[in-house]
Amino acid sequence: REGGALTEVACWAHARRKIHDVYISSKSTTAEEALKRISELYAIEDEIRGLPESERLAARQQRSKALLTSLHEWMVEKNGTLSKKSRLGEAFSYVLNQWDALCYYSDDGLAEADNNTAERALRAVCLGKKNYM
Repeated sequence: REGGALTEVACWAHARRKIHDVYISSKSTTAEEALKRISELYAIEDEIRGLPESERLAARQQRSKALLTSLHEWMVEKNGTLSKKSRLGEAFSYVLNQWDALCYYSDDGLAEADNNTAERALRAVCLGKKNYM
């Protein structure tokens, strides 16, 4: 961006996927609880999709921020009991290391919690490129 600072924004879908993969392979109750908590954040996003920027920001400030704080505290506590070399420990460490960038969307009414829409749009280009070669 010309003349402006860049802001790191991380994708909740990527963070969630790491935990989901652990849950699928191990049926870990801790992973399941993390997924439940993340799904609560996505439920809010589903409700506010399409609203004006100011309304999205207000909803995130009123509802998502508290859930994010609770999730962070819980993950820090659980991460202290997990082996750093376990798949779930690695997934939680990834989320916690990306925390500020993952939470950026809660302070911006235009930002999205994930970049799934952009990735889906680019998928067609990538598939077409592969098919044409």
